[in-house]
Amino acid sequence: MERGGTLQSRSFVDYILKESLLQAAYDFAQKAHKGQKRFEGTDYITHPLAVATIIYEEWGISDVEILVAALLHDTQEDCPVSWEELTEEFGDKVRAYVDSVTKFSSEKGPGSDSETINKLLDRSLFDPVSDVIKLADRLHNMRTMGFVPVEKQIPKALETKNIYSPLAESLGLWMVKTELEDLALKYLDPGSYNEFREVILNDPRLDPAFRKQIIGDLTALLTKYAISGTVSERVNSLSRLKAKTERENIRDIDDVISFRVVLDDLESSDETLSQVYRTFGLIRNMYKNEEDPTRMDDFYAIPRENKYSAIQLTVITPSGAIEIAVTSRDREDFNNWGIVNLIRRGVPDLARYALKLIITPRGPAKFLPPQATGVDFAYLLNPSFGLQESGIKVDGVVRDITENIPNGATVEILLGEERARPDPRLTRFAVLDRTKKTIEKQNKEADRREVEKEGEKLVDELMLKRGVGEFGKLPNARKLLYLIGCRTFDDLCYQIGAGSLKLSFLEDLINQNSA
Repeated sequence: MERGGTLQSRSFVDYILKESLLQAAYDFAQKAHKGQKRFEGTDYITHPLAVATIIYEEWGISDVEILVAALLHDTQEDCPVSWEELTEEFGDKVRAYVDSVTKFSSEKGPGSDSETINKLLDRSLFDPVSDVIKLADRLHNMRTMGFVPVEKQIPKALETKNIYSPLAESLGLWMVKTELEDLALKYLDPGSYNEFREVILNDPRLDPAFRKQIIGDLTALLTKYAISGTVSERVNSLSRLKAKTERENIRDIDDVISFRVVLDDLESSDETLSQVYRTFGLIRNMYKNEEDPTRMDDFYAIPRENKYSAIQLTVITPSGAIEIAVTSRDREDFNNWGIVNLIRRGVPDLARYALKLIITPRGPAKFLPPQATGVDFAYLLNPSFGLQESGIKVDGVVRDITENIPNGATVEILLGEERARPDPRLTRFAVLDRTKKTIEKQNKEADRREVEKEGEKLVDELMLKRGVGEFGKLPNARKLLYLIGCRTFDDLCYQIGAGSLKLSFLEDLINQNSA
């Protein structure tokens, strides 16, 4: 093998020359793809080489068998290579990886890459490494999409948006997810891509002086309290931000830029946890006059389903809303790189991070743990569906929402009339912590509404007795709420209904302030 020209990375060249199995895989792939060309006119070997380079150089994975599989991942497509030959040369594990990533021959005809993903995820329930190779493959293809005929660009970009980007997000590969989303948008809607890119680039929150100020303030806080850590930043994908602007003003979107306060891990996990919450409290106090407390999220105690873990607060600055996240270094590495981070560290058992694919009739695919039910899927799509669901349709067949959803199924939530609270059965069949917490919140809200309704009935009776149509028509209604310590009429009704405020006290207060 030549030491230059064909190879895209001198660092990866050195690694290939160091490892005999990689050298053999490169030579094998080069021979298998001999005479084949890419759309850009280069020898086809440049593609598997680029995929392996991404995995090794950009993602930091040095596992030789994974890199061998990356070099060989296309040798079963349009190449005179048998599975027996591949297995004899490189072993069962490499063969399994390549088998998972190899495209179906039907893709050349009526098939689609969604079939490949189904096959991939069937295997990834046991080994998510195959997903990582497939994502690197798609990333390189999207980076070179400009050379592909126009009629092929849109289908591939749509696939990337609806399947590969959600897969990357579900596996915790934030960096990969972001790049795939932006590349997909570039081909699906180039006009919006260019227009929105200018909007984001001109956003005052991305101004270097603003970013330097926030990073400086947070770094100074760490120094003041002798907390060991660093402050960094990350900008959301254009695609995600574009979607959010359809629902809210861009100034209100707090993750246009996220400032990451990453603390060094201490000797024990308990010490690290305590330091994270202490630091979060200090930051919250520093921004106590600018924080929006309704948007605080704690994913450190209970990480998201994709294992993202940080405590986040929203700060309203003159330039717009920003997100500040606090987490530990170990968890931030996983936040950015997910499964890749575990592979780098040589974690042997990745089965608990396996995911299944659920296709939606409209919109991107969803990825959930294998045991997830229709209840989890409904709440993932929209929490309000839990109050309206009447069942699910799995591959066109009506099923009970409590059932486990099979991998690769197309699922639709069937909706009926909205209920005051979730069906009691849903709690028993919710698998994900997020689903359980949402159902618990909905039940608490329903309980509160019932108490409010009872309290409102008592207040209305009092108003009727006084010859007033409703509490709000009292000339000093706002003052009365202030004196009682209630922000709204609903708060008043809740206190009356719960018995924490006597109706006689309210009547006496009205009498005292009626003059």
